Amino acid sequence: MEKLIDQHGEAQFGIFPQSVSDINYLDFDLRNSMGKPKGSLAKKLHFNQFQFISFTCDTLIIGLAIVDLKIASNCFVYLFEPDTGKFEEFSFTNLLAFNTAIDTKPNTGSAHFYKGANSVVISCEHSHQRKVTVNLKAGLKIHAVINESVNYNPLAVCVRAGFTGFHFTQKAAALPCSGIVKWQGEENGS
Repeated sequence: MEKLIDQHGEAQFGIFPQSVSDINYLDFDLRNSMGKPKGSLAKKLHFNQFQFISFTCDTLIIGLAIVDLKIASNCFVYLFEPDTGKFEEFSFTNLLAFNTAIDTKPNTGSAHFYKGANSVVISCEHSHQRKVTVNLKAGLKIHAVINESVNYNPLAVCVRAGFTGFHFTQKAAALPCSGIVKWQGEENGS
């Protein structure tokens, strides 16, 4: 499906086997509880987005997210080494979602979060690769590529949320990944 919101401002509800190219939320006919249309500022402020990615390899479990709530944004990265129990988490917040952006195109867009010397970038390309780059002031570096060209069959679902809203999610699991992680003076890669 090309766009999630149709020409009448209605969200398309259901499961989308071929995913959705654009979550065109500004075209949504958002209304208040009395049925009156809300303006574009309200549409922007009520549209929350997040990207979450998790990796596993022989030695590490890694998770990271960029969350845009418009009034604030958050980014977190965690690493866990099951054999030793070593765990570390990093979390950053930006008021008014400053230096944070998440594209509305789940299969070709990008997301980024910057705070000082800390950056997390997730980008998708037409070559069916999702690239993840993490550079933190504490020394953590992650450069990973997720291959979405083989067996990529995301679960894409849109459901009603509240009186007049909608919720869209797209999830994929068990995709091949390669990259390098530099954490606490050690380098892991595959």
